[in-house]
Amino acid sequence: GVGFLASLQRNLELAGRVSSDAEAIQLATTQGLSGVEGRTNMGMGIPLLCDISDRLGSDLWILSGSALLYRRTLAGKRVATVSPCPNWQGAWICLDTPVFPGGGGT
Repeated sequence: GVGFLASLQRNLELAGRVSSDAEAIQLATTQGLSGVEGRTNMGMGIPLLCDISDRLGSDLWILSGSALLYRRTLAGKRVATVSPCPNWQGAWICLDTPVFPGGGGT
């Protein structure tokens, strides 16, 4: 894909209103905003992925442009931090699920 910020800039309602990769990732994960407007069921995948990672207690990394979002359990709470990183074209997503006794894996 083109990355979260570039995608949100395609949405006429958001064009020019989102100023950074970090803000774009946060809007996608917390509000389900996407670059597709006027179509149903768009922008639901990322919040659903966040919900799945929370339910499984998985670590989730989302990298796009110059921002990295990292969701994890810290001191018994789910937290998300956004950090600057070297520029990345497009988007990269990693879900790291804990290994459960008796099977399963990452």
